Amino acid sequence: MHRGWGVAAVAAGVLIAGVAYSGVRGDIARGPVAAPNPDAIPPEIVSEHGILRVTTLEPAEHLVIDTLGRPTDADLLWFAGKPTQPYGEGRRIMLDAAGGPLIFNSRLRAERLHFQLDGRDPVTVVPDGQDGYWVATLEGSVLRLDRDGEIVDSVAQPFNFSMLASDGAGEVLAFRSPENFAFPYYPDSVAPPPLYVTISGRKYESPPARRPELVLMSDLVNAGRIALGPDGSVYYAPFIRDEVIKLNAQGDTVWVARRGLTHEVLEPKFELHQGKVELNYAPVNVGLAVDRNGLVYVLSTPWATTAESRLDVIDPDSGIVRRTAHLDIPLPTLAVDAEGRVYLLDEFKLLTGVASKERDPLSEFDLESIRGDTVRLADMKGRVTLINFWASWCAPCRVEMPALDTLRRELEEYSPDFAFLAISDDVQPGKARAFIDEYGFDFNVLFGRGNMKAKYHYLGLPFTVLVDREGKEVARWVGFAGESQIDAIRATVRAEIDRGPGESASGGGHVHGGMEGMGGMDMGGSEKH
Repeated sequence: MHRGWGVAAVAAGVLIAGVAYSGVRGDIARGPVAAPNPDAIPPEIVSEHGILRVTTLEPAEHLVIDTLGRPTDADLLWFAGKPTQPYGEGRRIMLDAAGGPLIFNSRLRAERLHFQLDGRDPVTVVPDGQDGYWVATLEGSVLRLDRDGEIVDSVAQPFNFSMLASDGAGEVLAFRSPENFAFPYYPDSVAPPPLYVTISGRKYESPPARRPELVLMSDLVNAGRIALGPDGSVYYAPFIRDEVIKLNAQGDTVWVARRGLTHEVLEPKFELHQGKVELNYAPVNVGLAVDRNGLVYVLSTPWATTAESRLDVIDPDSGIVRRTAHLDIPLPTLAVDAEGRVYLLDEFKLLTGVASKERDPLSEFDLESIRGDTVRLADMKGRVTLINFWASWCAPCRVEMPALDTLRRELEEYSPDFAFLAISDDVQPGKARAFIDEYGFDFNVLFGRGNMKAKYHYLGLPFTVLVDREGKEVARWVGFAGESQIDAIRATVRAEIDRGPGESASGGGHVHGGMEGMGGMDMGGSEKH
């Protein structure tokens, strides 16, 4: 079992907007969508009180993942493991790792939206069906925004850390987040809130949530992913159980699908290990989506690991798993076309390559430095600049900084057009100075004095931004996912340097997603005393 996996899953990837996928040539001969599984086992189907209980241990086909093709008409279901939501006309909407909203069309071109959330941290965005948006925030609110991204309404938070799901045409449901959960206590006389609730559109009759043996765990036990089908059905994949459930529009269970996974934890509990209290549970289902044909896609951890992933394709009528594929990355970027062909894409190539004139400028700063002078973003004009936001109290920052310093030295040797700035968000500059002295770093450090999160609206620290020679954003990384992230930053910086001044951009490089718990990002937004 995996203990203490964390209360937040963080995708550490490179993120910018406004371009088409720049993959390999589209005329490469494509292989089959799926291949017969010689070890297939007929599914076990049992009907109990009108509910089909289906167990598929070995599906009839292996899903063949296309890693070479370039889709020209496809639904982007996941970006670096982050689910997208339908937006109508073949489009999908999502938040990037820094909380920025993006819309992808069926040709995988991205458009960045701009929301005015007054410093709130968004966790889900869906369309409201009227040219506006619903946004659930980490701070505990559900907001309605108009087409210009301005807040026009809000509703009461139905659950702790709500997430939102949509059918793209105005039906919006709220449910418990599998990425952040609380430990509410419901007395025996108080039933847990329902499994999901309607925010707008048709009124769904939600079934009641499960009551675990330890009622303190109600939110965790009922957390999961939800997707809406084209017929008004609701699909629910519990976070810690090997189940996928189809419910009709009245909240009645139609079928329950299982795959024989062994790492589920039906009753999570607190356990004592080496003098520390840890929560024993394991993530199972980490993603759920429905494509344009109504097929159900489930992204899971294949066993008690977060280093790989498994993708299952489930028939919406029977609950039978038709196809399965195993992926060697935990947070893939996946698109599906009308034929059911699944493409594994490179998120770096998907979103990089935008010309500087189409990029958004990073907000200007004017900060005192550890060297006693004042540094402005404008001073960096003409150089490709990597900016790292950090704090001495941020544990993952302490892990990341030596690796960044090594990369900084390498890139400074690679080109004189590279610059590195570290902006400390410690309230007291003395703590940042002590940290720098402790490690013997000699790069320039600027003092944010606890004001940076309010200005740049990042979800947590560390937060790293690459800006081009004109001071415009090229890429963002939130959290620290280890060496894979350093590789991604290196590739992105070198690609931007090689373009040279005034050159239009083209795709290139490679980025690996990362899946980290609280060790990969510090959610604190201010200095801890």
